[in-house]
Amino acid sequence: MFSDSLPRARRAALGLLGAVLGAAPLAAHGGRYFGPVPTVSTPPAPPGTGARTPTITPGVNPLTPPNVPGGMSPTGPFTNSWENWWELNYEWVLSPRTRAPREQVDDGPTSSPHGTRIPSRELVRERVLPVLRAHLKDRDAEVRSAAAMALGKTALRDVEPELIALLDDPERDVREGALLGLGLLRTPVAQQTLLARFADAKRTTRERAFSAAALGLLGSSACLQALLDALDPTAAGKKEGRTVQGAALLGLAAGASTATLPRLMPWVEGQAFPDDMIGALACSVLGRIGDRSAIPAVEKALLSKEGRIRQGACFAIASLAKPTDSALLKKLEHVAREDALEDVRAFAWLALGRIGGEPARALLRKELAESRSAVELGYASLGLGFCGDPDLDGPRLARERVERGGDVNLRAAAAIAIGILGAKGQASVLAREMASNQNRDFATGLILGLGLLRADNAAKALLANVARERAPEVLRASIISLGLLDHADLLETVSERLARERSSVLRGAGAQGLGTVMDARHLDTVLELLAEKKPVSELRVVLIVALGRMAEPQDLPALSALRRDLWFQSDDAVIQELLSIL
Repeated sequence: MFSDSLPRARRAALGLLGAVLGAAPLAAHGGRYFGPVPTVSTPPAPPGTGARTPTITPGVNPLTPPNVPGGMSPTGPFTNSWENWWELNYEWVLSPRTRAPREQVDDGPTSSPHGTRIPSRELVRERVLPVLRAHLKDRDAEVRSAAAMALGKTALRDVEPELIALLDDPERDVREGALLGLGLLRTPVAQQTLLARFADAKRTTRERAFSAAALGLLGSSACLQALLDALDPTAAGKKEGRTVQGAALLGLAAGASTATLPRLMPWVEGQAFPDDMIGALACSVLGRIGDRSAIPAVEKALLSKEGRIRQGACFAIASLAKPTDSALLKKLEHVAREDALEDVRAFAWLALGRIGGEPARALLRKELAESRSAVELGYASLGLGFCGDPDLDGPRLARERVERGGDVNLRAAAAIAIGILGAKGQASVLAREMASNQNRDFATGLILGLGLLRADNAAKALLANVARERAPEVLRASIISLGLLDHADLLETVSERLARERSSVLRGAGAQGLGTVMDARHLDTVLELLAEKKPVSELRVVLIVALGRMAEPQDLPALSALRRDLWFQSDDAVIQELLSIL
């Protein structure tokens, strides 16, 4: 067991989902599974940041510093630890490493090491659809919500009537899951329904925001035009509130169409944003679209007086720049070294890693060797992992950070970086640290690093964690790493633990970990678990989510792919919830 050190605010990036201990509903909506998370007290800030760390309490956005309106510190955006970024991005980091290219199989999924198979459309219709439809009648609203989104992910048009009917469900989460499911379904009737809901001013702000995100998932020209109009008071005939505008930008990020650039680029270049949250999202949307013609607009945003907008510009540059863009890399280096705000500098280091190449690699090595900022070092460690380091200087520097002692969260980031780098020679270092470590935060990084390295000799310890561990983050990481190892006993061990576990926090953590690593190879097992016994609600949710993911036509789930390099530091409760789902 790991010591009950004050956990980092891992919930911070997940926003206001109202889940505390066992008293709150699960937060699923069928996109990602987030079980209940306990209230935590305020831990000390990382050394050298001078920042306060927020308390996670019901009804309070944990990204908002106490007693500071609007989520802004007196000097700018609230300092953000690397764990907050990781919570919203780890799926796309891990999933490509556990999934090989898929092939169509008519007889169902077959097994291959570290690879997946996707069932045929006929198999989905025959075996998956009946199960999803049956769970639309489940007593638990979150199970129904998950089933609604899973139906949309199948992309089978014959589920359209069920999703339309769910828009009248008495539970809000189910209605919202149906909206997002319709967006994923992408049918003419879905488009007509979503456009009407989004245009209806009598609908609640929240419902219109979910409709906006769904319109982006649908992605037609009519849907994207409606979202663009929501950003333009002249076109909309009124000025939309920031929640609807923020959701419209999330929708435009999902649609990722170059056809939207003629209206988005002048807006970003002129920086006539209603506030800095909208500006930051708008910048990162340009990055998500991925057209390099947007670089000049993003470069101007990099000079904004608003810290959040500069953050959004960093994310956009991470998507748009190439290693050969020496002038742009120089500007990003200047931000990384000289920006007045620590969290802007941190995002610049991460962006350099996402761009890659030897110039960025050299800068990140130097930062990892010399920096004294725990926040910047965490992001720089991950950045070096993404950058790669064939000369092994990166793994050496990361190993030194792991072994040096000090800030455990920084050491955890370095351990994950070693895993992303694929530095198998360092697996023994991570295993040795895990054997002697008693801190849950450091353990989480070590475990994920070992999983990314495919360290099979760690499986025994990981299975023991799954069977007995009481720290939610360690339990989840152990399950994910066993999934990366493709361990044969994973599903059985997790199912047994969840069946006997009384803590809803631990059941939620276990189910979330399981949902991260299940793929189409597990179809038979998932269907058997749902058919043979009535699992606890958390497990039902994650199994239904998994069925939807298995039926998707792409390797990386659409909602997981959307979060890549998308700005995430919103202080708007609805936008933050959408970010955690999308």
